[in-house]
Amino acid sequence: MKNLVVLTGAGMSAESGISTFRDAGGLWDQYPVEQVATPEGYAANPKLVIDFYNERRKQLLAVKPNRGHKLVSEMEKFFNVTVITQNIDNLHERAGSSHIIHLHGELTKVTSSWQPNNPAYIKELKPEEYEIHLGDLAGDGSQFRPFIVWFGESVPMIETAIEYAETADIFLIIGTSLNVYPAAQFESLTYPFIIMFSIPFAFSGVLMALYGTGTTLNVMSLLGGIMLIGIVVKNGIVLIDYITLCRERGMSVIHSVVVSGRSRLRPVLMTTLTTILGMVPMAIGGGEGSEMWQPLGVSVIGGLTVSTVLTLILVPVLYCSFAGTGIKRNRKKMKASRELNDYYQAHKTEMTKGKKE
Repeated sequence: MKNLVVLTGAGMSAESGISTFRDAGGLWDQYPVEQVATPEGYAANPKLVIDFYNERRKQLLAVKPNRGHKLVSEMEKFFNVTVITQNIDNLHERAGSSHIIHLHGELTKVTSSWQPNNPAYIKELKPEEYEIHLGDLAGDGSQFRPFIVWFGESVPMIETAIEYAETADIFLIIGTSLNVYPAAQFESLTYPFIIMFSIPFAFSGVLMALYGTGTTLNVMSLLGGIMLIGIVVKNGIVLIDYITLCRERGMSVIHSVVVSGRSRLRPVLMTTLTTILGMVPMAIGGGEGSEMWQPLGVSVIGGLTVSTVLTLILVPVLYCSFAGTGIKRNRKKMKASRELNDYYQAHKTEMTKGKKE
């Protein structure tokens, strides 16, 4: 049998009555994303986050899989079906699909706050256990947190999803705008390009810091540069994804960039400052063996300082530039779609008549 990969998003579950996150009137309009869907929000107010996802679980008890979920399940009679879903609900499972990859986690599971991706501490909740409380602990002694991939966190299942996508004979997309990272990379290289474009400039900060302090370029300083890549990419993803969220709420490109920059400024600066402060003792040196570690500290501090400024300035500028091109391209697609629909409506009788005969 042929391999069928089905990528589903919030629109799939919306028909069952589950609130979407991004649409007007969705959950992000009711709850600020930075409060309930970021590690920073969880650290600041864990009770608010736990209660938010408790309510989402209770909602699952009142909804059922819709016809779309069931049709995807029935396709297993004819294809080797893999469902890659951005949704955190369990409606695909309840509809009977047997192979499901959850990109953004699963609502019916909780995990360790310290080691969220460690299988040993992931727990599947029974319906009568859907409400967790502060003080409910995982096996490592940490507070149970939702098994959800929040903004700014890595997506552990993305590599697995890509492997299955690459083997697909048929790739079906249902209920997603493909504007949410990481699913967006199935459609376009624009956003990854914008994010990766800032990495070379971050290395310029490394070189300036090394030159200014008279530190040599060696293995340790290069190691510091490699460490920068993860932080630079993460900051870029957080910013781009929030801009996309604002765009889907109906904001203009410029307004989306301004709102996103203002909203994500604190998380980006917190990540940068904590890392820089941690590297200061290493960069200052002092003590036996400090000369070996000093280039690492200097390169990280210099690179982070420059990359943070670039993330907050260069990334939005590039987004605005590419968004203008994207809008023009989408208008052409919409025009072509309208023309095709008009042609079909004008010749519908002839086309359907030919099929019947």
